[in-house]
Amino acid sequence: MCGIPLGLCGSRRGVCRVRGSRTSTVIPEGVSLLAAAPLGCAGRTAWRAVKEAGLQPGQWLGIVGSGGGLGHLAVQFATKMGLKVVGIEARDEGLQLTREMGADAVVDARKGKDEVVREVGKAVLEDDGKDVDHNGLFATGGVDATVNLSDADDAAGLACAITKMHGLMVQVAQPLEVKIPFMELILRDVRIKGSLQCSGEESEELLKFVAERGVKVKMTPFYGLDQVEELEKVVSSGKLQGRAAIIVDPHQLQHGKEMVRH
Repeated sequence: MCGIPLGLCGSRRGVCRVRGSRTSTVIPEGVSLLAAAPLGCAGRTAWRAVKEAGLQPGQWLGIVGSGGGLGHLAVQFATKMGLKVVGIEARDEGLQLTREMGADAVVDARKGKDEVVREVGKAVLEDDGKDVDHNGLFATGGVDATVNLSDADDAAGLACAITKMHGLMVQVAQPLEVKIPFMELILRDVRIKGSLQCSGEESEELLKFVAERGVKVKMTPFYGLDQVEELEKVVSSGKLQGRAAIIVDPHQLQHGKEMVRH
């Protein structure tokens, strides 16, 4: 099952069909089958979002929802591209994972919008060697672009709020309504771009990047289809780090590469 809701891609009842080599990507050496499993959806989504931000090495990228299945990949993609990353998370597990993945600054979203904006602006300004003027911080600080991976009601607005004036917010999360206060959008001239998944060529680029740059895919495996309900409980609890996978055939997981080659 992929991350596209409501059958928008044409699939029915959440069932996707494999259409052959034209829509498939070869898994390179150095990427295990378990690591590759979430890259087909979460990885491709996070990869395109970071690329769509359009930043150059040394610029700042904010990631709202940085400690989730997509977020921990986006943090690594960005930092290994030479970007500086501020991760925003609202879970203890997500904050910890964001730090482990190498974000330059990590901010707890539970502190509220004003404090998050202050801390993000402070990190950016101090890195640029500028004095932090707390009275003017909201106007002068902010990341060059932000990727929003959280479907929380106020996440899109927060993503715009931490973005500098005339900056870009890439919306990836798929709530039924994307809500952004006009103060964060119109008065600060923040541009918004939607993003979904990669093309075949971009997917090949992604897998090559993962193999060559040592991107770590945080996985929590569950063994057997009878563990589906347990997996759902863990996901619903908010305690999951990274992505979860059901392992139906451990033998295939261990010998999958050899089976494919032969």
